[in-house]
Amino acid sequence: MVSRAERDEYEEQSAYEIRTRELISESLDNMTHHLTTSMGEVVEVLSQISEAMSELSDRLMSIDNPEEFFEEMGITK
Repeated sequence: MVSRAERDEYEEQSAYEIRTRELISESLDNMTHHLTTSMGEVVEVLSQISEAMSELSDRLMSIDNPEEFFEEMGITK
């Protein structure tokens, strides 16, 4: 037969384990949210970089005299 003290201890331990699982679950949810938000921001920045590189590529391709352009920019061989 289980004593009242043993049953109380078991119930207390069970409540502690349940609360621990809840806290772990909440923490994982928060981390997932932050990672998702951060990844969205990273994707946005990468998209902006890609767009800027495309614009730069278009501008460089439209240069009639590349050597003169680079000299004007202070870039020499």
